[in-house]
Amino acid sequence: MLLLHSFEDRSYYYNVILVNGIVFTTYQTLQIVNNAVFFDKGIYSATVVVDTLLCLVAAFGLFVICVVIYFTIIISVYAERYRTKDDDYDISEEVIETPGSNNNY
Repeated sequence: MLLLHSFEDRSYYYNVILVNGIVFTTYQTLQIVNNAVFFDKGIYSATVVVDTLLCLVAAFGLFVICVVIYFTIIISVYAERYRTKDDDYDISEEVIETPGSNNNY
């Protein structure tokens, strides 16, 4: 998100924001009380909610990508493990001779 321009006009405060190639214009009403400027809480909370939702969508997308990578790795490891067992070569039938194991009396 890139803030392109901010300006004030009468009792409104405008923001021109660039998000993923799309330009949005947001505005907030200003209240002048005792020479102090305050943002309207309703509009400010709405922009916070929108920003929070965008962050949540991005975080969920990142989580989904991580889960897909995780399961891809697990499936490839198990596929490699079972592929070696199905090569018509059974390790259990192999006779391992050790010294002293073939004592013929």
